[in-house]
Amino acid sequence: MVKIPVSQILYIEKSKNYLEYHTGDQVYRIRGTIADVEDAFRKEGFSKCISGCLVNLKYVTKASKDTVWLSDITLPISRQRRNGFKEDLMRYMGGGY
Repeated sequence: MVKIPVSQILYIEKSKNYLEYHTGDQVYRIRGTIADVEDAFRKEGFSKCISGCLVNLKYVTKASKDTVWLSDITLPISRQRRNGFKEDLMRYMGGGY
């Protein structure tokens, strides 16, 4: 068992029946779904960029119409999630979280 501080998680990605928690240097896998953790992580400053991925807005360095950058990591932003993701990012940057 490993305890990971939320502040160290860059993003959480769905992989079949598992969730992969990506930190700066490691990936931790546990059984679960995005729906299981979404509400708790949204309160911690995470936002959904695609249906299977929650991004820690603290680590976003750049965002375009369809891509979000976390330093050297790029993740897609789906058309359905674009407006919500950008609203969450603006709220985070404005101190709303």
